[in-house]
Amino acid sequence: MKKRKYNLLFVAIVVCYGLLYMATSVPDKECIPCNQLSALYQKLSVNKTYITQVNSCSLQNTVDTVCISVKDTTGVNWTALADTACLYSKQQNMPTKAVYILKDNVFPRDTLAAVICP
Repeated sequence: MKKRKYNLLFVAIVVCYGLLYMATSVPDKECIPCNQLSALYQKLSVNKTYITQVNSCSLQNTVDTVCISVKDTTGVNWTALADTACLYSKQQNMPTKAVYILKDNVFPRDTLAAVICP
């Protein structure tokens, strides 16, 4: 009985180790939309400390709808920022159809601007 108990414990440890190894050793596939959104963030955030993040609004991780999270700052033309994001996304050949400017750190998030890209 004791030997069987130790064998089951050993098998459980080996299985857990194997699952942990597989979960951490699988290489990430190159995420093209992630790279495009990161480049868009880098371009938009130059001299703009109020932009906190740029990400996809969709759950499928596509760039057809872009959400830009910002700190609510007075005196900023949010529609112009969304237009600029549309322009930059077109320069990077991103198939962006809409850009939303969302107020950060509030729930539910307030939409400060919404622009349909030409």
